[in-house]
Amino acid sequence: MTDTAIRVVGAGWYEDPADVGRVRWWNGVAWTEHTNAKPGLDSVEVTAALTGAIPAVAAPAAVPALESGASGASPTGGAPLTRRQAIEAEGGRSAAEPTRSQTGIVWLLALLPVIALVLALVAGYVYFYVITSPLVAFVALVPYLLGLLWALSDSRQLAARGFRAPSPWWALLTPLGYLVVRRMRVPGTGAIILFAITAVLAFVLPASLLLSGAARSVTLALQIQDGATHEFVGSGLLKSVSCPPVVESTTPGTVFTCQAVAADGTPTQVWVSIDSVDGTFSLAPAV
Repeated sequence: MTDTAIRVVGAGWYEDPADVGRVRWWNGVAWTEHTNAKPGLDSVEVTAALTGAIPAVAAPAAVPALESGASGASPTGGAPLTRRQAIEAEGGRSAAEPTRSQTGIVWLLALLPVIALVLALVAGYVYFYVITSPLVAFVALVPYLLGLLWALSDSRQLAARGFRAPSPWWALLTPLGYLVVRRMRVPGTGAIILFAITAVLAFVLPASLLLSGAARSVTLALQIQDGATHEFVGSGLLKSVSCPPVVESTTPGTVFTCQAVAADGTPTQVWVSIDSVDGTFSLAPAV
C-alpha cells in the first residue's frame, strides 16, 4: 500500500488492538498511551470504530494512567502507518523526520570554527599591515557573540516546530556545549560531526603547521612587518611600511625590500636581510 492510499481516521477512543477489553485514544495520527476500561459497545459500534468512523464512545472524565502497549499501530487492524510511523503521541512530531530539527542556523553554528579562523586572519592582517591598534583584538569576541545569537535563533525555531529546545545560554560554554545539549533533546548528529571537522581544520591543522615549521615563511614575514613598523613608523621616520606577507626564502643572505612612505609623503623602501637560519634579520631604510 502506498502512502497516498492511507486513510485518515479521526481522533477518538477506539478498541485497543492490544487488549480487546480496553479502549485507547487515537490522536488522529498514531496511538497514544492513554487507555481506559472499554465501555459497553455492541458489535456494530466496534465495527464502525475499526473501519474509520468515529465511535459513539464518550471520553472519560479524567485521563487514565499511561500504559505501555500497542503504540504505533493504526486503527485499521494494527498495521503501522507508512508515512509517519513514529509520531510522538504527545508532541505531535515525527522521529522519522530528523531533517525538521536541522535548521539553517545550526549549520552556521557548526561552521563557526572556520568562521573564527577567517576573522582571526583578517584581524591579524589589519593589525600588522593596516593599523597596529589593540582594539583589533576585540574581533575575537565576534565569533563568541555570533555563537550566542545563532543559538538563540536556533532554540526559538526548534520550539516553534514542537521540539523541547535547549537553552541558548549553553552557547556561553562555546557552541559545542550548546550542540551537545541540543543533540540530547533533538534528533540529528550532523551538526556535531560538522563542528568536529571544522574544528580540526580551523585549529588542529594550523597548529600542526606552526609546530612543524611549515608556516615559517608566514610567521617570519609577520615578525619582519612588526619589527619594521615599530622601528621606523613608531619613531616617526616613516609614515607607513608594508612588507611581503610571505617570505619567499628564509635562506641566510636573502635580501628583499618592503614598500614604505617617508614622513614627508614620498615613496621609499626598507631593505630586509635574512641573517641566520634561526630567522634573525636586519632592517635598513633605503638611502
